Amino acid sequence: MTTPVCPKCGKNILGDDINVARDVAYCRKCGTVCALSELAESHRDRVFKDSAFDLAHPPKGAWLRRDMRGISLGASCRSFQKAAGLLFTALFWNGIVSVFVCLAIAGTLHYAGISVPEWVPAFCGEEGDGLTGSLGGLLFLWLFLTPFILIGTGMIVSLLMSLFGRVEITIQADTNTGRVFSGLGRVGWTRKFIPSRVGEIGGTRTRWTLNGASQELAFLREKDGEMIKFGLLLSEERRAFLIYALERILAS
Repeated sequence: MTTPVCPKCGKNILGDDINVARDVAYCRKCGTVCALSELAESHRDRVFKDSAFDLAHPPKGAWLRRDMRGISLGASCRSFQKAAGLLFTALFWNGIVSVFVCLAIAGTLHYAGISVPEWVPAFCGEEGDGLTGSLGGLLFLWLFLTPFILIGTGMIVSLLMSLFGRVEITIQADTNTGRVFSGLGRVGWTRKFIPSRVGEIGGTRTRWTLNGASQELAFLREKDGEMIKFGLLLSEERRAFLIYALERILAS
């Protein structure tokens, strides 16, 4: 069974906050108390309680291929609904941040001895007492903006992933090694695992929300090893198929 998660905030509920005898689980983050029996079902059991997938006929946007080299299992992250939500959020966030980035760029050009175009908003007053009127103020502004720029960049990457991204799990038959790839084309993040050592496969909630809904991801964990999480931007059906298919492939 996977670690129980709070149905309200999505945070994992650890062993010290679980009372099996009284059937109680307590979330320290939001203070929610709920019945342990209601949380005891694994993500896999909840998804496949009423139906199961046919591995020979994956859902639309997913695939399962076998050849002499091994197995390729994956799904597209394409979702126009998520892309629309991410587009609105990214435009709103980056639109605000871009105003301050413009000021910081103007200040940087000034200290580099490069003339600032007239259409760029003034970065300081005539006496040099504006927002970036001093070198110290300019450096502070860049440091202050850095996390906001990174968040905005992450939104853009997530938007591209929701349009063109994919998650692919490959298992090499000759070397007994596997990898989980998430990315665009050949550019992405790859994590390796040993199929024979995988002890748990399932799903878990995250703290991230989109359009008010808590997001989930799939995971696999090697025995006494690190958890590999993937599939945050996949639809529920495609993510469930990956969990289902991977369980049966590794069990065979």
